[in-house]
Amino acid sequence: MSASRPDLTHPETVRAEGGGKRSGPRKLEGVPAPTRPRRRRRDWTATLARPHVIVAFLALVASLPYLLGAFGARSADVALPTFGEREGERVVEREMPLVIVGSDGVVRTAVATVDSAGYDTSRLRATLAALRDTLVGDDVWPSDVGPPDVSVFESNRRRVVVIDVPAAGRLPISVAQEWATLRSLIETMRAAGADDVRVIVAGAPAATLWGNVALP
Repeated sequence: MSASRPDLTHPETVRAEGGGKRSGPRKLEGVPAPTRPRRRRRDWTATLARPHVIVAFLALVASLPYLLGAFGARSADVALPTFGEREGERVVEREMPLVIVGSDGVVRTAVATVDSAGYDTSRLRATLAALRDTLVGDDVWPSDVGPPDVSVFESNRRRVVVIDVPAAGRLPISVAQEWATLRSLIETMRAAGADDVRVIVAGAPAATLWGNVALP
């Protein structure tokens, strides 16, 4: 008598053959499941590794020198302002009056265009240099004596100008020349707005300008 075959359609037989209830895939202990950030990183890596992205990046790197060169060329075309004797002072032109006294006592006026930074000292120094050149041309100021220096200060709300004239040494200067020079200096500074004018020689007070005419 042959052995009977199990009935595979019977529920008890199915449970016996399968060893119990069927279950889904079991989770391995100690092994974390993959997360979405890792998947995103893999997606970004794949995107950056695409040929057209690499070509675009290389083209950008290759164009950087041309972009920087064009920017430098534009910067070189910018005009810079002209500055005066002090850094940061813009040079301006201004007309200053000159009062010219001749050796014969004849007085005339002129205008000198001077470059200055707008400060009293630099403007008046340039004015006196122009006056000296004019007097040299009139044979009043000795050509061997350089231009005077000048300083400005306030005293009792009055604008005081101090003219420092170089020494003439032993140059032959007539009284008429010395008097005309002194008057030209004082009157020119008054025309420039000085309330009081003082004259010194070689940086120190002196009795006369060049040995003939007393200083005020």
